[in-house]
Amino acid sequence: IGEHERDQFNGFGYAERRRQDTDQVFEFKYAGQFRNGDPHGNGVGLWPDGRIFVGEWREGAVHRGSLQFPAFGFERAGQYAGPFVDSQPHGIGQYSYADGRTYSGNVVQGQFEGRGHMRYPGTGSFPYRSYKGEWKSSLYSGKGELTYRDGRVFKGEFAGHRPHTGTLYDANSSPIHKLKDGQIVSGSTNSAPEGNTTP
Repeated sequence: IGEHERDQFNGFGYAERRRQDTDQVFEFKYAGQFRNGDPHGNGVGLWPDGRIFVGEWREGAVHRGSLQFPAFGFERAGQYAGPFVDSQPHGIGQYSYADGRTYSGNVVQGQFEGRGHMRYPGTGSFPYRSYKGEWKSSLYSGKGELTYRDGRVFKGEFAGHRPHTGTLYDANSSPIHKLKDGQIVSGSTNSAPEGNTTP
């Protein structure tokens, strides 16, 4: 439904793609601008798994905008805003999750990679306020700073989403202990920095 030119959508329109074995189940719905039959320009796309994209399309693929996504497997429901490459979040973008977490920074093919800042809600099962630093495959990895809900701060190197080498400070910025290769080498052992398997 929409503007046609040379038997193709050009301009504004609406289209649905349905499964070949039954036209009762849709695979994709789109409303917006078209060029040569493909979504191109500003538009809204809807997938049957609940994903909704609002923003700019190029030659049938999402390019830049906002993607809402449902919970799936270990992935929590949330929203991504930023650029896309090959239909994957890629570039400097922002994630916000239904559990209250927010991430801003570099994204590579949907993974946190490079520099980024995760803010935690300060409630529930999260013992942290924020992590600011380097990421690899959506895990803390490299230089960073992890702030706990009780005011403690670990500054140093991270590996596999855990403090690895550096110093843990109390809420008054006084050193508690030093860590090397994941082991406490000096200071108190009563306040070891916790790890976390969920970014």
